[in-house]
Amino acid sequence: MTKNKTIVLFSILFLIVPIFAGALDLELSGGAGNIAFDDERTSTLGGEALAFKPQIFPLIKAEISGDIGGAIFYNGGYERDPILRNRVYANMGYKLRFLYLEMGPFMGLLNNKDSILVPGAAVGMSLNFPGIIFLDLKASSTLGGILEDPGDYAQDTRNVSLGFWVPYVICSFNLETKKHTELEKSESLTEDAVRRYFFRANVFTKNVPYTIQVDFGYQNLSRSYSDYSLVKKNTESDEFKALFMGLEMTYTIVPGFKVFLGGEMPLYAWSAGDMKDPGKKTFLFQFHGGIVWTLPIKQ
Repeated sequence: MTKNKTIVLFSILFLIVPIFAGALDLELSGGAGNIAFDDERTSTLGGEALAFKPQIFPLIKAEISGDIGGAIFYNGGYERDPILRNRVYANMGYKLRFLYLEMGPFMGLLNNKDSILVPGAAVGMSLNFPGIIFLDLKASSTLGGILEDPGDYAQDTRNVSLGFWVPYVICSFNLETKKHTELEKSESLTEDAVRRYFFRANVFTKNVPYTIQVDFGYQNLSRSYSDYSLVKKNTESDEFKALFMGLEMTYTIVPGFKVFLGGEMPLYAWSAGDMKDPGKKTFLFQFHGGIVWTLPIKQ
């Protein structure tokens, strides 16, 4: 799929879909954190006997989502995080009795001056037995996969969630991975990646305007440097690992309008290999907040 065709598809999805929708949800959120590597570095911290140094990064998300006739659903928007950088996306799906299927394009956007738009595709599937158990599988990847010129990059994600219901709590075991691979120079490849294993509990009560989400898990954050001419041999990398806990609260102010606020902090963090641990006074954090507004659409 060419970049021009991808742009046309995005335009069609964003302009046509809301016309047929009975309502849509608008989510706007932002935040910041500092558990990230410096994406401007060209060599390992461990190779220079340096310690992990937190880097402030922004978190941004703007998304619309909804359904058409109860069977077709959609979502699309823009997001930024420290691994994938910037990207826009648009997905459509279909609900069967117990099976949900979705797919759509995405584009890496303005992540460097050499590759302004980088197209990709996403797919997802969900088996859902309400009140009992569910399984969600999602993946996305940049199209092509061959990095030829300086500035070329690829964005990849994988998400697996296995969950179940108990009274007033939705529990799930989750695996999330994100990877951004970029050809910096003709023979220099860098890769930022994060792998997270965590348990999530969404707590709710009938006739109460708020819900609470609690996460607890393990994260492996890495940044590697490879000699691309040797097919990624002689790879050197830094790794920063952490046991973490997250908390988010959502409050319904009035029907159709919610606010949420959340954060995440390591309970224990350490460096792998030759990279040194951050100082004891280093404060590591991530926080976010936003709104979800349900908008009726007149047909």
